[in-house]
Amino acid sequence: MNTPASSSSSGTFRWLLLVAGCTLLWTLAGVWAPAPVRKIGLFSFALGAAVVWTGLTLRRSLAVPPARWQIALLILVAGLAEVGRTAESYRIYRNHEAAAIEKELEELPGFLPELREQIATERQIELADYLQRRYSALSPAPTTTLCWSLLIAEVLLAAAGGAAAISIFRKQKSRVRLDAPSDL
Repeated sequence: MNTPASSSSSGTFRWLLLVAGCTLLWTLAGVWAPAPVRKIGLFSFALGAAVVWTGLTLRRSLAVPPARWQIALLILVAGLAEVGRTAESYRIYRNHEAAAIEKELEELPGFLPELREQIATERQIELADYLQRRYSALSPAPTTTLCWSLLIAEVLLAAAGGAAAISIFRKQKSRVRLDAPSDL
């Protein structure tokens, strides 16, 4: 027997799964978007807005207004989408660089396998190195502190984009109520 409480929690659980799946899709789309589209800051803001807008639209489809904790969760997920985008971009970059190093080492004859392993290990790309390359257009030699600060700023911009989407969504919702014909 379905009670109102169990159907509500079931709907919330489905909503959470859909939000997680849609966030993953938006994050991967952000990784593969062309470079000119991914301008620092602007894309983060748009990614956060898209994640929250999707979550609110899914919530509206359940015909249940979102609770405060769900709105807070959506803003958090918007920031996490930017973290996920950065992590996936780093993974792709690191794998690409590792393949380039491996190819370079294969072209050099006469190296012992141990020496090749040592060279490959020394040339591994760390996250801080990736962030310095990512933000190199902003400064000729960005420091690690600057890079981490810029990443945090992008995460906050994604959360701000999510908050802006909530504001627009609420205004749109109240405008729809005002435009609806009254039953008088």
